[in-house]
Amino acid sequence: RKQRVKGESSGINAEYGESVVGNTVQKEIKSYSRIVSESAAKAGSTTTSITKEDFKSVMKSVVSEGDRSKNVIIFGLPEADREDLTVSGSEVLEQINEKPKFEAARIGNRKLEKCRPIKVSLSSSSSVHQILVKSKELRKSEKFRRVYVDLDRTIEEREQQKELVQTMRETAAKCKDKHFYIHNGKICSKDKLNSRVGS
Repeated sequence: RKQRVKGESSGINAEYGESVVGNTVQKEIKSYSRIVSESAAKAGSTTTSITKEDFKSVMKSVVSEGDRSKNVIIFGLPEADREDLTVSGSEVLEQINEKPKFEAARIGNRKLEKCRPIKVSLSSSSSVHQILVKSKELRKSEKFRRVYVDLDRTIEEREQQKELVQTMRETAAKCKDKHFYIHNGKICSKDKLNSRVGS
């Protein structure tokens, strides 16, 4: 029975990793197809095939996205000189009952007034999925209630997320009786009585 449950769980996590890569393939191919079509239209040609170089670029993006699907980014964890990120990262993950093997490093240039996020590289996208699902439990921790975990996004995705968060905050400021949150790239809300309402 335990083996069957484990298999079902692995199937769900595998689908998560496959969906990330699959979405990237579709997005990149559509992007290149659009560029090629526009270029062909300007040149007065009806040829819209993707070149070998374009295909290589698409596959490079897919590989990069595949690697990114095995990472999470931890925000809000105080930064210190000579810190051991293996220890501090483990403390955060153990708070949500996760003890995976990982590598961690601060990303970006250090600034005195801000703590840099931490990129945590895991062995599989299934570990990422488990951590993201449980990460909301950090809000219940006195020590880590200001720490949150997110996907390892591309620059474009980070900009989109930033705009989405800003819009959500502006909407929340005008509507005090609802709790707003982002789900699948959309702003959703629920009232204080937990009656879910679409935004």
